Amino acid sequence: MAKSPSEVIIGELTRIRTTMERLEQQESASKEAFNALYSEMEDYKRGALFDLEKHILNDLLIFFDSLAWSVQNSTDKEQAQNIYDDFLELLSRYEVSPFPRTSTFDPKLHRVLQVLPTADQGLDGQIVSVLKQGFYRGTQILRIEDVTIHQYKSE
Repeated sequence: MAKSPSEVIIGELTRIRTTMERLEQQESASKEAFNALYSEMEDYKRGALFDLEKHILNDLLIFFDSLAWSVQNSTDKEQAQNIYDDFLELLSRYEVSPFPRTSTFDPKLHRVLQVLPTADQGLDGQIVSVLKQGFYRGTQILRIEDVTIHQYKSE
């Protein structure tokens, strides 16, 4: 039996709607894949840029260490402190900030270069002094901190 014109039209419209839905699903999947790829590329670019800048920033931190030494040993403490503070401000423009002061050793943030034995168990793992300041770049560790810690030794 022959289909009526309205049945033919409804059949064609249904086929077109099915095709359109399939194309929309494909387009949506393509957009998701593109967005994921774009996001991955941005992450890679940020990581590569950080790696490049890390070398330069670490060179600046070597200069910072010399400045810190100069502040401690300067005869003109005020002038040396001003230069030190200005340099910290310069580093902050590149999202570089010193670790906050802490008294407890954290192996993720600190490297032990010296150990002072102590008979006081409460001092075990406590930082005695910072030998080289640690720094963050944004939320990433740029340079870990070198420290002297107490280590408990029973008598």
